[in-house]
Order: sequence, then C-alpha cells, then structure tokens
Amino acid sequence: RMKEVGVRKVIGAFKTSLIKQFLTESTLITIISFPISILLIYWALPYVSNFLDKELTFDFITQWDLILVLIGLLIAVGLIAGIYPALFLSKINLVQALKGEQAMNTSKWNFRSWLVTFQYGVTIALIFAIAIIESQLRFIRNSDPGYNRNYVLNVNIPEGVNQEVFKNELLSHPNILKATYSSRIPTGRLMDSWGSRFFKGDSAVASDFRLPVVSVDQDFIDTYEIDLVAGENFREDMLRDLDFSQTTNTSYIINEAAAQAFGFEDPSQIIGEKLAYGLNDEVNVTEGRIIGVMKDFHFESLHSKIVPMVLICHENFRGISLKIDPNDMNETLDYIEKTFAGFDKKNTVNYNFVDELFNEQYQKEERLSTMIKVFAVLAILIGCLGLIGMVGFIIETKIKEIGVRKVLGASTQSIWMIISNRFLLLIGIAFLIALPVAYFLMNGWLEQFVYRTDISILNIVLPIFITIGLTLAAISYQTWKATRVNPVECLKDE
Repeated sequence: RMKEVGVRKVIGAFKTSLIKQFLTESTLITIISFPISILLIYWALPYVSNFLDKELTFDFITQWDLILVLIGLLIAVGLIAGIYPALFLSKINLVQALKGEQAMNTSKWNFRSWLVTFQYGVTIALIFAIAIIESQLRFIRNSDPGYNRNYVLNVNIPEGVNQEVFKNELLSHPNILKATYSSRIPTGRLMDSWGSRFFKGDSAVASDFRLPVVSVDQDFIDTYEIDLVAGENFREDMLRDLDFSQTTNTSYIINEAAAQAFGFEDPSQIIGEKLAYGLNDEVNVTEGRIIGVMKDFHFESLHSKIVPMVLICHENFRGISLKIDPNDMNETLDYIEKTFAGFDKKNTVNYNFVDELFNEQYQKEERLSTMIKVFAVLAILIGCLGLIGMVGFIIETKIKEIGVRKVLGASTQSIWMIISNRFLLLIGIAFLIALPVAYFLMNGWLEQFVYRTDISILNIVLPIFITIGLTLAAISYQTWKATRVNPVECLKDE
C-alpha cells in the first residue's frame, strides 16, 4: 500500500488521516473476529473441561468481568494492529513510496526484525520444553518400577466376607492366575508408620527414621513379582490377625533401603535380626524376626525417593490384587463382578488396573505436555503466517535487486541464500536468548523428579533444526516464485 500512501501525500493527506484510516480498518477487522472467537470458546470449552477434568463455564450474559476483559483485549488488539503500520507508512519518503520502495528497509534491526526474533524465541523455547517433557515421560514409561504392574487388578473386599473363601473362589477361574491381599498397593502412598525398635544383642534402639508399613498376605511378593535379595518369603502359617489389644509375634520383610538404614550394607546379614514395630500410644508392639529383604522398588511415584519400608503378614487388608490372563478379559471381569455380588449384595464392586493407576501418577505431566504441544503448534502457525508475510514484503522491496542479480547471472540458489541468511541470523539470536531461559525453567521442572532423565545434546539442537526447517520451507516457495519473474518486468521504470 506504499503507492496508495504516496498518492495520498501528493493530494495533501495528513499523517493523522492515515493513522485514522489504518486504525479504523484494524479495529473493524478485530470487531468482526470478536463473535467468531466467542463461538470458538463455546465450541472448545467442553473439550478443555474434559481435558482438565474440571467444569469450566462461560456465560456471555452474566460474567461481566470476563466480558469487560475481552472487550478491553479487543480494543487493545485493534489499536496495536493499526498504529504501527500507520506510523510506519506515514514516514515513507514520497518519491520512494510512488516507486514502490520504502526508505526504512535499509535498517536490518527494525521493529519487524525484533518481532520475528521474539516469535522464533517462543517457538524454540516451546519445542525445547516439549522435547524435555516427552523425554521424561518416555523415561517413566520405560523405567522398571521393580514390580510387575501389567494385568494386575486391584479389587475392593466385600463387606464382612470370609477372605480365604473369597480368594479361593476368585482363583477358581482359569484366567485369574494369582491373588493377594494387602493394605496398600504399589502406586499408593506409604502413609502408615508406627515407629520401630531394632534389637542389637539384648538392647533395643528406637529407629531414627520413618519406617512405613504395608500389611500383606503370603502371596504379595509373588503376585507383584518383587525380587528377594536375601532370606525367604512369608509362609501361609505366618499370617496373623492384627490385634491392637496385645503384643503379637510376627515376621517381617524389609526393603534394601531399610536394611541400609539399620546399618547393614549386606542385606543377608540382617536376616534373623529382631525388630519391634509399633511404638505409638494407639498401637501395641509387634515383635518378630526379619526373614527377608526385598529389592528396592518404586512403591510410590518417581517424584519420590525410595524410602525404607516393611511388610507385615497381618490381616489388615483393604483390597485384593489379581493377576489376570489378558485373554478373554471381559469375561474375566464379568466373573469378578458376579463373584463379588455373590458375597456382597449391598455394595458394588470397585476395581482398578494397577498400570492405569501407575499412569495416573503422571497425569499432570501428560496434561502439561499436551498443553505445550497445542501452544507450540499455535505459535508455529502464527510464526509461519508472519514469516510468509515478511518474506513476501522483503521480496517485494527487493524485486529490482533480484532482477539486477538475475541479469548479472545470479542463480536461484544464490538469491535464495541472500534472503534466507537474514532469517538464519534472527534464528541464531533467538536461540541464544531463548535457550538459556528455557533450559533453566525445564531443569527446574525436572528437579521435582527424584529419578529423572538428562538434558541431552539432541534436546538442545532439535528446536533450532526444526525452526530452521520451517523457515526454509516458508522462504523457498516465495523465493522461487520471485526468481521466475522476467527481469524486464522487474527493472522497467514506471
């Protein structure tokens, strides 16, 4: 529109009239887009609510505070979108405007260049964030938690049921391979800790660390396929009723972290040692021997460090875990529901797959990854639209230079490099600015995981390669189109 500006200047148009015209046009476009954006909000809101697992509402009639914000945003966008081109074009030299050139293009570091650099920086930071989050999620999915969570179903216990009869009834189905009762299952929280004393000779010393307890039956370790590094598993005759009214003799299995906390680097050396558990006022002491040490496993999520824990073979159960054959899964689930209903007619069965519970521990990270992917796609699309417009603008202002170079024998590749070099420089500046900030933020995010992936060189170079690839793709077509123009058409005087 530079020629139009030049003509207006010739006929005496003032700077204020040009500004008014551009502001009016930009505001009108923004007003037209406003109802479209409202319709998009109503369309997207159910999907966003489902994604966030929260009920989000938007009422154009009653939520006046939000409407005022949207109207303020509408006015701000209209003003910002119109005032820069108006001020920019109003400063153009009259002769150059009429020739279709512009006086300010000689400066490589104008407002447009910094705006494109900012867009590149946002794109690079978002791609880097996606790479780190996906790398950590892939690390979590591929990590070995130390137990088998595949096709393990946790089922609530029927009210007032004979647990042995219920367990045997479930195991009678050929697709239910193993079953075990427990007070908690992996993916849960290690909450219960009653205090402990470890016997060294004839003296008992109170433990100076927290030792959470999980009540299990003799099949827990076998069902979850937890490795024992020393000692033996519980036997059926070791199962005891948990009676808080009296001192109970029992047996314990601890993990490697607990053995080290008690001062034993070699787990086999703690086998047979005496332990008293339960020192709170509300809990009587259970005394017994440590019969086994299991390999450390991630009972809680990878956000938490593996802590000392102890298994007690006591009847203090909240659910039963079933190892299921994946064949005929629906038929097996129907059998579990019917069996539960046969023992408890008042309540309905409630069950969860352990691998699903495992994945739910990282649902926040999955949502964050999805949100950043959406923002990255939007940023890339907006950046590409701006980039295509800027490339077209630069080619239009350099059309005569391109014609001269073609007359002098320049190839399409050389002209393409002249135009692309400028954008590659902007990408390099954006990379140097955005990457340190993104690295600092994502490294801080990774610190919330005790067990985490490392930021690799690939994570660092991937954003810049993607950004360069998108830029060159956007430049190539317009550059090729410009080089197809007859030099005579480019160089003729008007």
